[in-house]
Amino acid sequence: MPPPSKLSKVASRIEELLPFERQLSAIISARQYTQETLGHIERQRLMVRDKILGILPLDLEYSVQHSVDILLWKSVYHQLLEGIRSQLSAADSESADRLHAHVSAILDEADHTYSGLLTSLERQHDLDISSFSLPHRPHVSSRHQKLALVLAQRCLICLGDVARYRTQMTSSASVSPASVSPDYGKARKFYLQASHVAPKNGKPYNQLALVALYSKRKLDTVFYFMRSISASNAFLSARESLRAIYNDIIKKYKELRAETERRRQAYIKKNSAFTRGREDDYHKRVELWISPIDGSSTTDHVDDLLDVDNPRKMSCNELYKRLMVSFLASQGFLFSKVGMEHFPEASSQVLHQLDALISHSPIPFVDTNKLIQMFAIAMFSIQSSSTFIEGVGLDTEEQCRSYTQEQAVLLYIDMTTVIVNRCTILLSSVNQPLREGSTNQLLTHDLSLLLPVVKLATDWMTCHPHLWNPPPCPRDPLLGPVLDPWFSLAQLANALSQIPGLSQHQFYSDTDYDNTVSQLSPLQDNPYTQLTFLEEEQLRGFLPLMNLANENVFTKRDHPDSSQVEGAALVYRASRIMTFADYLCGIEPAMLDFNTSTSQYRSIVEPPSVSEQQPVSGGRLPHVSDTQETHSHSDGGSAPSSEDEGVSGVSELRKTKRLLTKQLAQQQRQHFHFQNVIKTESSHRLLRLEIRPIFVIPDTNCFIEYPQQMQALVTSLKFTVVVPLVVINELDGLARGSALTPSSQSTTSHSLEHSGNVARVASDAVEFLESQFDSRNRRLKALTATGTEMHTITYRSEQDASPGGNNDDRILSCCLHYCKDNARDYMPRNSDNSLLLFRDVVLLTDDRNLRLKAHTRNVPVKDLLRFLEWASIRLS
Repeated sequence: MPPPSKLSKVASRIEELLPFERQLSAIISARQYTQETLGHIERQRLMVRDKILGILPLDLEYSVQHSVDILLWKSVYHQLLEGIRSQLSAADSESADRLHAHVSAILDEADHTYSGLLTSLERQHDLDISSFSLPHRPHVSSRHQKLALVLAQRCLICLGDVARYRTQMTSSASVSPASVSPDYGKARKFYLQASHVAPKNGKPYNQLALVALYSKRKLDTVFYFMRSISASNAFLSARESLRAIYNDIIKKYKELRAETERRRQAYIKKNSAFTRGREDDYHKRVELWISPIDGSSTTDHVDDLLDVDNPRKMSCNELYKRLMVSFLASQGFLFSKVGMEHFPEASSQVLHQLDALISHSPIPFVDTNKLIQMFAIAMFSIQSSSTFIEGVGLDTEEQCRSYTQEQAVLLYIDMTTVIVNRCTILLSSVNQPLREGSTNQLLTHDLSLLLPVVKLATDWMTCHPHLWNPPPCPRDPLLGPVLDPWFSLAQLANALSQIPGLSQHQFYSDTDYDNTVSQLSPLQDNPYTQLTFLEEEQLRGFLPLMNLANENVFTKRDHPDSSQVEGAALVYRASRIMTFADYLCGIEPAMLDFNTSTSQYRSIVEPPSVSEQQPVSGGRLPHVSDTQETHSHSDGGSAPSSEDEGVSGVSELRKTKRLLTKQLAQQQRQHFHFQNVIKTESSHRLLRLEIRPIFVIPDTNCFIEYPQQMQALVTSLKFTVVVPLVVINELDGLARGSALTPSSQSTTSHSLEHSGNVARVASDAVEFLESQFDSRNRRLKALTATGTEMHTITYRSEQDASPGGNNDDRILSCCLHYCKDNARDYMPRNSDNSLLLFRDVVLLTDDRNLRLKAHTRNVPVKDLLRFLEWASIRLS
């Protein structure tokens, strides 16, 4: 505590400042920003700024406690910037230019002021603010240094606000296309640095959420709003912002579900002629693929309606977008506790889509950071619904999960199970011994992405066993997927234990490190290197993981090779997962058992039968619903007698019997309905397509995603490759980069590199096609949307013959050019026989929407890789 004389001096300086600050606020509030007024404001503003900067170093503790630095931002900068921004929309061009120039000058001055203040704090208190962004954070013990860090974080937030204002003002004054999003990278950098300085403060995360919101990154927006709420010093107003974001996402989710249903109904109506006029039914079709080379045939059974929402049939881009919408919508239902009737379906879609996405190798669109964010949001949903009901059963300390929390825990465990299953499959290929200094066998792209997430998930389960033990009841098998988390964890632990040499790696703690380093001479190199874990750095200061005992981990190294250190970190994660398996063997009740004779883990949790699992539309009997959580025994005034308890118990049993009887009847009705559907569908007339491919029509993605395979198809001369002109024009656009509009979401080096690769691949594809046309390849044609065949693409401009359609429709019209159906040919004489159509054209695409349109018009469609496999075309 500073002496009273110093406090009185600071207080007197504050008293002298306040009249000038009120006068400045009054002038700015008048909103009369003429040239003369702005000059007067500028003089008054700089005077207030100098007075505040003179107060700050007098007493750092007083300044932090009374938010003197916040007064500097709000009075000197913020209110004027907001006032000018409010006048820009109504100002003429000359005034707008003048105001923009004035705002730019203010932002330059603010940047200089806060940068200088930050440098001064570092110099006076012996701090290096940039070092707090490193994994090895410096230890701060001095109270003055801690106060300086608080003030430094506020300065960084203000510098981020300055950069954000600058980006917003620049974007409003520019004439760039609306599709080009502003770049908030500099503001984000300052906010991230501020969050590293004091991770337990929620304000930097709120600012990061605003930047993500402006950049239209929904997952980042939800994650950072959630972090600002779940910090020790929470930014509570972020809760309403998070609620608004969730409402928008839930609306988007419902729109997608409605669109899927509209497509389903449109499909039924378009094919009503093949379903005997019954619009409430749908048909299946059988495709007989006959090779024109050797006459061999294969049969495919196609059910179009089941493919409408099948994640396995979606493109990776669309699958990722659907996963984000489904996941965030499911978390929105849990957060608001409104619309929970949609949660079972939404959570089931999350699991199906996540499983489909990570089954690709390498895993597209998601990285470890995104998966960490998803699991952190799921942790927050469990934590935010942690309302316990005490006094259930004989044990007064027994606690019961609410329905909302039960569903949140179930989704979290099932997401973990999906990741664990994929890791087990990937680990089956790791069979070489892992020796000290040789850990690259684990450094596959997919394993290095997924193992940190499994470690994070198990860390949370170690911190909060009371939230998931006893385990929640499995989800309805009618929605799926049917998962057994404990069996999956046992399989992963067995897979890890079978990797030779995994247990031989040694890791060292702080004590080992300090003892060794103290014995080294100044000329000796340090043999240790500290391991860093993204999942711990990303969630530093996160309340649900505050009980986790994170300690520094070191390993010995022969050479300072980054891949060696990264591999050692993966081995350590694997050892932590093994430790968690041992933990599951020792808790009560135990989930796993270890057989010492076979050295194998096995699950000892009996999976419930289908009849024991919860129905979709019914409530959960073993747990108390959210509507019952608000009742309390205190309403009765006194404790109930034993006689009252007996009467109440009989009443509860009768109520439970009625609920069980109702649910049993509902399950019987569902079973009867399913049997009727199966019986009805089996009697429907089938549509048979006899396909002898002569012409193959690829879409644009075939050239972009599989350039070598397309070259093999064209040069094989087995089929006539017909390239629509719209595809060639799209490739031209991609080669020029016109279709690669930059956005703030794709400012990472990986995204920029990907965009450059797309332009390069498109340019190579155009050059290849031009060379093939110039060499008179007899098996290569170009086709206009009106059906005109071309043997050259020198002149490839095309007049739009169907202004209302998109490029997919034009590609499909090229396919229909080769489909000539006559009712007399395909309508059977016997009404019980199947319909038969003949096709010699195949559409090659991975795009789900285009596939659905092709199925609707009875155009055969396959993805390129499957078609090449069927046609026995291999890369040379």
